[in-house]
Amino acid sequence: MAELKPCPFCGGTVEMTYTSYDNMFHVYHRYNTMFCAMKEPIDIDGYFVKSLSEAANAWNRRAGEDG
Repeated sequence: MAELKPCPFCGGTVEMTYTSYDNMFHVYHRYNTMFCAMKEPIDIDGYFVKSLSEAANAWNRRAGEDG
């Protein structure tokens, strides 16, 4: 799986999990970050992405950034 870019709000390290129950990829802070504006989890719908690699690419996309 591709390495995940850090949280766009606080710069903290994130990790991703998948649950087949709801067909969702979930992005969480790796460490408890109480001072971040992001409320967890951020969900990426498995209907639109089919693998952890695709979900990681979706997370790593940033509007206005090159590459």
